[in-house]
Amino acid sequence: MIDRRTFLELASGAALGAGSRALPAFAQAPTPAPARIRLGLAGCGVRGLALARLAGGIATCEVRAIADAYAGRRARALEVIGRELPALDDGRLLVARDDIDAILIATPDHLHASLVEAAVAAGKDVWVEAPACHSLDEARRLARLDASRVVCVAARAFTSPSYAGARRIVQALSLIHISEPTRPY
Repeated sequence: MIDRRTFLELASGAALGAGSRALPAFAQAPTPAPARIRLGLAGCGVRGLALARLAGGIATCEVRAIADAYAGRRARALEVIGRELPALDDGRLLVARDDIDAILIATPDHLHASLVEAAVAAGKDVWVEAPACHSLDEARRLARLDASRVVCVAARAFTSPSYAGARRIVQALSLIHISEPTRPY
């Protein structure tokens, strides 16, 4: 977080036409997305395969490589995706690849924060399953990541079809009003 003096210096510099270099990363214009987003999938369990299926149905997305510590899951992911891809045994190897723009992280929870950090440091955007971190230290490190990268933390309760179905049932019974989430988590 910046102090008031720094904010005023940055704001006045921008007002005087100092250009985007005077602005913090979060205030600069975002980099345009590529025409086709090349994805790496870290974690090929049930949730990872669901994400791979969803990504496969989006015309502008393409899964380029997968990673899972368990060979059986890698083999199953290749079956589901339906084509040969690099199948790595460590999610960190996805981060180093030049042919990947973004990483989908569906690994065991304790690996989420370190993979997010590595991906953002390598200039990749990230979709990570909740929880993104397990400790206050990890949360602080994630908060200091490059603000020009996109990091989306999934909240399955709001994105799953079962939640939507439960919401419709409860509303139909008029037991209680359940609103849409109003802020990102």
